[in-house]
Amino acid sequence: MFSHLLLKGRARKLKARILVLGKPSDYDRETVNTARIRYMEEAIEMIKSENIEKEIKSIQENMVAEEELRLLTSSQKEQKPDVASDYLLLCKCGHFKIDCGTVRLIEQVNYAVLDVEIWDKIEEKPLAKKPSVKDLIMQSEWYHTGCKQKLGTIFLYKNVRVPYLAQTSFSFQLKSDDKRRELVNKWKKLPFQVPAINMKELLEYQKALMKKN
Repeated sequence: MFSHLLLKGRARKLKARILVLGKPSDYDRETVNTARIRYMEEAIEMIKSENIEKEIKSIQENMVAEEELRLLTSSQKEQKPDVASDYLLLCKCGHFKIDCGTVRLIEQVNYAVLDVEIWDKIEEKPLAKKPSVKDLIMQSEWYHTGCKQKLGTIFLYKNVRVPYLAQTSFSFQLKSDDKRRELVNKWKKLPFQVPAINMKELLEYQKALMKKN
């Protein structure tokens, strides 16, 4: 069919006619090929007339705009107006307090505190059960020395000992309002955004921890 198409093109250029000699079966085959060529040419003209390139470009632009809108609205949804440093985390006895400005999010899942001062107020105990957290090294459980309540687990993160927080062990309140206290049901539902940890903060924390010890 391709050779026939080339031959037809040459003939058209020379304003000539094509005379095909052969068996009846050859004639039937060439008739089918001629019909196929005509359909192909008509399809090409139809595509050109419908301006398919503009339609494809329009679809692509709409897809890009839709994705940008999704990202924009999702980021707005995640934004929280309150500042973390305006809040405190408290254990059930109310005497152990953590400045929420020192709380950091690790690996998008775990919440930990980067405050060397809390080490004077806690005690460590051996793990009650075998570590089951993948890719993280659990070292011990930590408790408030006052009320003896378990508040979390000490993990080794990037070779730094970091106290991870057990969400069901804490309540939170505004520093400016010590009468209203709410339980932490889910970290993500806190009224403030907890920033993700960065390596500079972790380095400064480790230096302060080494200096303290």
